[in-house]
Amino acid sequence: MEDKFFYADSNFYNFFSFKLLKGNANTALKEPNSVVITEAIAKKSFGNEEPLGKTMVIGNDKLACKVTGITAEAPSNSHFNFNGIISYVTVEKNYFQGWTGNSWQTYLKKNPNTSAQEINTKLEAVVDKYIGKELEAGLGISLSEFHKQGGIYSYYIYPMADSHLKAGLPDDMEPSGNMSYVYIFSGVGIFILLIACINFMNLSTARSAGRAKEVGLRKTLGSARSQMVFQFLPLLWLW
Repeated sequence: MEDKFFYADSNFYNFFSFKLLKGNANTALKEPNSVVITEAIAKKSFGNEEPLGKTMVIGNDKLACKVTGITAEAPSNSHFNFNGIISYVTVEKNYFQGWTGNSWQTYLKKNPNTSAQEINTKLEAVVDKYIGKELEAGLGISLSEFHKQGGIYSYYIYPMADSHLKAGLPDDMEPSGNMSYVYIFSGVGIFILLIACINFMNLSTARSAGRAKEVGLRKTLGSARSQMVFQFLPLLWLW
């Protein structure tokens, strides 16, 4: 029993930048009952044996899957972390395939020349065209009546990079952070640095008053300005 095992399309390793250490990125998740596991899970499950081609029994459903790849650990700052990826075709028939099915996270790559607003506008037309029929079949009311009763159903794209420190999505893969904390801790750090600077100036001033006689004597004996400057530099470095 392990957590963080996900189902994914066969193009997972061609779409994202995760590294597949062993196996073929084009075929590892193509067949039903295929699984790609991390090095840690491979070591834990198979020890020093070669895991490729072996069978794992996963979860309460005792799903038997063939190990078709070994993947590198996801970076700590990744959008999501995982211990294993199971081919989506393994369970595709077990889930509702209609437009109102919301069991999956869907990722897409936006054309750089297309704005998010353009895509969201077109997605509104998708809702009108397809969702209305399924809502009417399931609830017995039209999409417009559904909206009048306070119901909300919409599609929109959300930048994956924004989910880390911005509001994020309620069902995102990983809990989102909060930019407010970054501002707060940055402000605290600047405040502490300011106090340190003030303390440094106070201490330097106090010490310089005690060394006034030394400075006067050095000037009387003909010390150059550069020598006087270097005399105090070690003091600055020390503080």
